[in-house]
Amino acid sequence: ASINPQQLLAVLTSHFASLRRWRVEVDGGRPPRAVLESVKPKPHFSRIGQLEQQLRLWSEPALATAADRLLQATSDSRRKPALAETVLRRTTLALCMIAATH
Repeated sequence: ASINPQQLLAVLTSHFASLRRWRVEVDGGRPPRAVLESVKPKPHFSRIGQLEQQLRLWSEPALATAADRLLQATSDSRRKPALAETVLRRTTLALCMIAATH
């Protein structure tokens, strides 16, 4: 709605950074649920199931690709603020496509 696209990109970047940190532990052999229950601050209980599913869905290479896309989108939206909403829309669509193919 009336949320700044750069703020949403920042939230997405933070979320994917957390997923990457947690993915390292999952790749090390810990179950996603155990990883999520040990992180601090602990995610809200209503989000645990969704985050667990995301950790199963996203591989490290896919998360790296997503992080690169978000970094580029943040840069583009800052250089051309008039296109920030378009950049955000394209980036979120690209993230969906990455998730679907990995």
